Amino acid sequence: RLQNCVLEATGSQTQALKLDGPQGGLYIANCTIVGNGSNQAITSVAGKHWIWSCIFANFGQLANDNSHLDVDYTLFHNVSGTHPSGTKIQDTGARFVDLANGNYHLPDWSPAIGGGTWSSTTDASDSTINSDIEGYARSKPFKSYSDLGAYENARALPKDVAPLIVTQPVGSSEVLTL
Repeated sequence: RLQNCVLEATGSQTQALKLDGPQGGLYIANCTIVGNGSNQAITSVAGKHWIWSCIFANFGQLANDNSHLDVDYTLFHNVSGTHPSGTKIQDTGARFVDLANGNYHLPDWSPAIGGGTWSSTTDASDSTINSDIEGYARSKPFKSYSDLGAYENARALPKDVAPLIVTQPVGSSEVLTL
């Protein structure tokens, strides 16, 4: 089982995970998995594997064979190729705080907020994941759905838009009209 983890294959690696073994049965839950834009996220050679409440970002391809994967409540950000079908699959920008510099926390406007299951996350193995990678509770009295990936945001739902940041040169008296 892999849960509440961040996996980076942002260098010259050709894959982030190799799921090997004739029986399969690996559970991957609430993980943030980031590639270099051209590599493959998963090489799966046999068995069935479950992916639940994860974020995959910047991969040339998800897997060599999607038939080995059972995927639900997962977001694909800049992942080329065919994605497996499943419950609540998102193919949109994760909007990390700072993807380029490895800050995979979710800003208040990320679509990954509230993208998971009811209350705390229960993955396909019926194991409850009560906290995120930093120990913050996934189940809060005011929240109804957990967030995708390794980091939980305090919001129950994402804000509609990202904040507008306007810079003006020091000493400028020009009035900005928005």
